[in-house]
Amino acid sequence: LNALVDQRKLWVPKFAIMSSMRAMTLARDKQLRVYKKDARHFFHFLRVGTRWHKYMAHPPLPSDGHHPQMYPVHQGVPMGFTAAAAWAQAYNEQKAREAELPVDSRLVDGKPPPSGFPIWGSILDDVWAIEEDPVDDHFKKGHNWLDGVSRLWAQDGVEEHKKKAVEGAKREEVQGAMVDGVAGWVGVSYQKRLS
Repeated sequence: LNALVDQRKLWVPKFAIMSSMRAMTLARDKQLRVYKKDARHFFHFLRVGTRWHKYMAHPPLPSDGHHPQMYPVHQGVPMGFTAAAAWAQAYNEQKAREAELPVDSRLVDGKPPPSGFPIWGSILDDVWAIEEDPVDDHFKKGHNWLDGVSRLWAQDGVEEHKKKAVEGAKREEVQGAMVDGVAGWVGVSYQKRLS
């Protein structure tokens, strides 16, 4: 099926390039906090549009006297399908727009990093935010942004993976890069470097 897809016609997703955070500055007296939400069984919930059904069909099941000839078809996006990443990212970008996450605070490939924190990004079934340690505990933009996305997921029947949620961690891996909010750097974690 992947060989039949004209990839030039597919929307190309853009993800955050974490190393671009190195161009950002953090106030000396501040630390970073990381928030993350993960959609549970996300690709099971992504539905294939009807225009794609003819491509997702399996060979027909022959009639047997009780049932007519049937054509099984994928209703959910199969993992490994070349369009799956684009569809997943497009869905989450739409949810970010609906949740009114600010475009100028998004860390994304092909654009300079935001001028300051908080920032956010998304990759497939994950949405994350990084902010400076708030002076007031009630001021948690990252938390509020991601809660808005999570509520929109729930309206569509997409369940949040609660065990993978991160709520204000000071050291956390985001898209494969360790964000050390205490020391104020982003890069490969010590454990990975030791390996």
